[in-house]
Amino acid sequence: MFLPSVLPSGKRSFGLAKSAAIPLAHGEEVFRQLLRELNAACDGANSEESAIAVERAWSAAEALLASPTCFEKVDLLNAVALGFFYQARNAQALRPAQAALDAARGVNEPKRLRRAMTLLSAVLTQAGDQPKAIEVASEGLRVADEIGDIPGRCGILNNTGLALLYSGQYEDAIECFEAALLAIPRELPNAMTRIALQANIALACLSLDDLRGGLRAARKACEEPYADDDTDAMIARCGAEDQFVRLLLESSNVTKAHERCAVAREIATKSGSARAQFMVEIAEGLTEVRDGMVDVGISRLETLLQTARDSIPSEVESVLRALVAANEDAGRLERALEYLRELMEVVRQAREGAALLHHHSHMEGIVESVEEEVSQERLLDRKTKLIEGKLASRRFRELSIESLERLAVTAELRDDSTGEHSYRVGFLASLLARDLGHDEEFVFNLDLAGRLHDIGKIGIPDHILLKPGRLTEVEFNVMRTHTTVGAELLARSDLPQMQVAEEIARHHHERWDGEGYPMKLRGEHIPVAARITALADVFDALTHVRPYKEAWPIPRALEEIGRLSGSHFDPTMTPVFLNLVRRLQHQHLDLDAYLGHAAKRSAFIQARKNIAATLRRQDEQRLLDVRR
Repeated sequence: MFLPSVLPSGKRSFGLAKSAAIPLAHGEEVFRQLLRELNAACDGANSEESAIAVERAWSAAEALLASPTCFEKVDLLNAVALGFFYQARNAQALRPAQAALDAARGVNEPKRLRRAMTLLSAVLTQAGDQPKAIEVASEGLRVADEIGDIPGRCGILNNTGLALLYSGQYEDAIECFEAALLAIPRELPNAMTRIALQANIALACLSLDDLRGGLRAARKACEEPYADDDTDAMIARCGAEDQFVRLLLESSNVTKAHERCAVAREIATKSGSARAQFMVEIAEGLTEVRDGMVDVGISRLETLLQTARDSIPSEVESVLRALVAANEDAGRLERALEYLRELMEVVRQAREGAALLHHHSHMEGIVESVEEEVSQERLLDRKTKLIEGKLASRRFRELSIESLERLAVTAELRDDSTGEHSYRVGFLASLLARDLGHDEEFVFNLDLAGRLHDIGKIGIPDHILLKPGRLTEVEFNVMRTHTTVGAELLARSDLPQMQVAEEIARHHHERWDGEGYPMKLRGEHIPVAARITALADVFDALTHVRPYKEAWPIPRALEEIGRLSGSHFDPTMTPVFLNLVRRLQHQHLDLDAYLGHAAKRSAFIQARKNIAATLRRQDEQRLLDVRR
């Protein structure tokens, strides 16, 4: 149950600018009138009429984006983005939400700025750009703290937790949800938010196999009182009951799971929410399978899958996950594998689609900024020269990969909590390329491309990518597909002069002896860039802690790489690489800091550090208050 925060109250109201005492300019009156019309059109209207009203308002607002910024403009753009968001049209919500934040930066009203950041972080998370959501949330958290906006702080922390949860950073997500719970004043009647936060904690615990912690959070969520007419709280409660049932099943408490299904069914019926009833159906199907009613349960889930395919595509992934689990429980492994393959394809398409959407939007912004700078230089007659120079410049290429770079780092965070692995690999690979005699253009491109070598992991289902134990043969074969998934994504991203990134993503797990994957290329048939990056990747993996291994000392890692020369690695490159690392180790006391210097410029990594520091300060303050 993912419930992002978009307004502190949780109410679905677009709101009006509270500045009636201030004389309105013509532009402000236009925005205010558009907002009135939008509210009137959506008040009590059915979803189709509301959708038309939001589109009409966005069309009018979009034509006025270049007009001077004012409170009314910020409010209208927020309202439009909120309208799209509530209709689950997250891709359409992105532009007005970003425009609202841009406009909010131009007015001296911190609460509006924080509100715009809260909404944009929610939209980005739901649209699949979790790294950018974390960056925005980090800034919003700072603003909320500066102005003492406690409800706003709660919403930002919730959205940060959701972005981390979607990224598989479950422990960090729990910290954010718990901090958000502490930020809600007890006198604030906000049952829906409290229920949803506890349900999200339960889900994160379930993903971590922390059944005790998950059950504790689920019980708290289901004990939270709410008003009989609070539909949002009822929907959140159904989500909490869903997590409760799954945790009970993992604890082999089938009888209790049946009891919670009955409670959830009653609440879902009362709420009138199709979404809530769908969640309950999934929980009931899983419970029936665990209780020995295999055919009944699986039949129920298969019917739900067809319904989702036909009319609720957003639910296809959750039903497929349930069907994989149900068929595994029933010992129907071939059927489980079929659903797993379909699940993987759904996940891949969804995440690739989201990645490309955000990347192409990012690229459009870069081009627009270049063209704007060019137009300002028109009087100097440098337009052509500037455009050509910008497109060819190294800075342009660095900017071009930023959005994909964030995703690559996110995919690696489970193995490397610092997020610096991909940066170290790229830079070390570029240094090796220079020592091998390649030109500076190739060296520079390899540094950037190497950062994207594992981007294909975003297409691997979380229960495989984040599995703490040894993978089964089927799971390992799925994991191997991250090479082709990454290459195909990069091929569709149209990165300027970065075709080398596609080669590295596809072939960095090939071996010199032909025993690698995905194509079992041998020797010099493996692209040079992939052979170089493979050495840097394995070295960095060996010398750092992973969930399944301790960090090796550098001498031991170099000895192992030397042993694999001619089988795993190119025998002509390997001695050069060994000498390079020994030289770097002699020259730099902190080799990690040297190789990972580019990560210090990453807004995403800095945002994660800022959020962690904020949570630490909150814990320290709470401890201080207790001691007093």
